[in-house]
Amino acid sequence: MEALPEVIKEQTQVVKFKIEDAVVKALVSKYGDITEVKDKAGYDFVLSGLREHRELRRAIDAEHKDLKAEALAYGRALDKKKNDLKALLAPTEESLKAVRKVVDDRKAAEKKAKADAERNRMAGIRMQIADINGMITNLNSLSAEQLETLSGEIEVLEVPIEEYEEFTQEANQVKHDAWVACQAALETRIKLDEEEAENKAEEKRLAEERAKLERKQKEQDERNRIAQDKQDRLEAENAAKVEAIELAEAESQEKINAANRKIEADRKALEAEKRETRDAEARKAWKIQAVEDARIKADQEAKEKEEAALIEKKRRDALKPDREKLIAWAKTFSLKQSFEAPVLETAEANFILTCAIENIEALLLEAIEQAEKL
Repeated sequence: MEALPEVIKEQTQVVKFKIEDAVVKALVSKYGDITEVKDKAGYDFVLSGLREHRELRRAIDAEHKDLKAEALAYGRALDKKKNDLKALLAPTEESLKAVRKVVDDRKAAEKKAKADAERNRMAGIRMQIADINGMITNLNSLSAEQLETLSGEIEVLEVPIEEYEEFTQEANQVKHDAWVACQAALETRIKLDEEEAENKAEEKRLAEERAKLERKQKEQDERNRIAQDKQDRLEAENAAKVEAIELAEAESQEKINAANRKIEADRKALEAEKRETRDAEARKAWKIQAVEDARIKADQEAKEKEEAALIEKKRRDALKPDREKLIAWAKTFSLKQSFEAPVLETAEANFILTCAIENIEALLLEAIEQAEKL
């Protein structure tokens, strides 16, 4: 250690730290060889060393503070002494801090790695549960066959507890909900397919009805064309007659007038005949359409009644076996015939037996009445 200047030494001979160098060196010697920690006891020893260093350093600071007030020169010497003493402590203290930091950093890294592993484990299970739930996306776009296949895949899907751990119950619930949703979609798809088939059949029937009406209309158009051709021929003939009359006008105006009247009468008669034919065809077509509409309505009502009767028959047929079985059983069953009543001595016991038999028979009669209402 560097010696104090002579002037200062003379003036500060009375300045003396209570903490000797030997105390500091002893502490340094005690902990100076520690470079790593292998167990908890070693770690506790490092903490103890840091505590002793800290306490001694604070004691040095406290004593220095008291002594420094005596004089500035003594204070400078005291500061140097303090720094020298603390310089002796610094290497081992920093070494101990470094050793402690290695252990603390390792523990923090282990804790973080464990937390990361736990988060990754939970995230993986959550992803698997999400995959189960993802199996039922776009159910409405699948066919009945695809929905049946998907339902089977969900039903046989395994949810092992060793894989899902604390999320096993949640995964099973998601699996169950997915299967229920798939079944509901399957039922809806089957119903829609049946309705579509019925609609197609109805569209086919209506198309056939329209084709039939179109054929009838074509036939009517053909009849109208024939009538028009007839009228055209008559008009042509009349025109020829008019021309002939005009050529013979000089011969007889009366003949011309008579011919004109006859032509006009023939024209009116032809128009009346055509109008009557047209009206008759229209009435006929209307009657045919009315009859056809009535037939279609009657067929529809008959079909609905037949379906309702079939449903009622199925319901009664479904109930009939149980009804007949219950009535037959109740009528043929008899406690007095199937079981021999015991011979009892006391009136009280015989009274109890009689009441029991009567109650059972009453129950059988009530069962028959209820069964007959099925």
